[in-house]
Amino acid sequence: MARIANHTSEQTKERIISSFIKLLEKNDVDRISVSELCRTAKINRGTFYYYYKDIFDLVSQLENRLINELKIIFPNLIDGIFNKELSLLTEMFNKIEENRDFFLSVLERRPSGKIQSEMKEYVYDYTTKLFNSNLSNLPIKQKGILEYMASGQAGIVWWWIKKGQLIPADEFAKIVLEINESGPFNALLKEKA
Repeated sequence: MARIANHTSEQTKERIISSFIKLLEKNDVDRISVSELCRTAKINRGTFYYYYKDIFDLVSQLENRLINELKIIFPNLIDGIFNKELSLLTEMFNKIEENRDFFLSVLERRPSGKIQSEMKEYVYDYTTKLFNSNLSNLPIKQKGILEYMASGQAGIVWWWIKKGQLIPADEFAKIVLEINESGPFNALLKEKA
């Protein structure tokens, strides 16, 4: 019986989230009311408040969910680049593509620095572990390079999401790998030729 209740509970939360994302496509967070969300999700207010304190608690939980999703898939980005494994990159971009509305709504309509900050920190930690190092012990020059890498990787992924994945995941994976192998200027010059 508890399993059925959990399943229904998860379905209800997903209905609230998908309704919120639909509303977020048309409105800023500040303009979405609990009443409007409940009407859209076809739930009563008590159900909403069972899961969330208010709209901003919902947003915070969505941001945390996005961060956790990215932490699952970002190792594929880093490992794919370091090991030149196109399949890892393609797998990661396919996962993002499958959840585009979720990523886009949270990143574009509620662009808090929390997501970018946590993801950069995660990329730093993960990358320094690959080099058997500690971020605090890195020389300043290496920290600068790491900042450039982390910002570039996050930036190109955000750009791809915001542009509606105009480039298919497998092609985009090739582009990201090319940029990282050749450097951004050489990759751009190669495209120009």
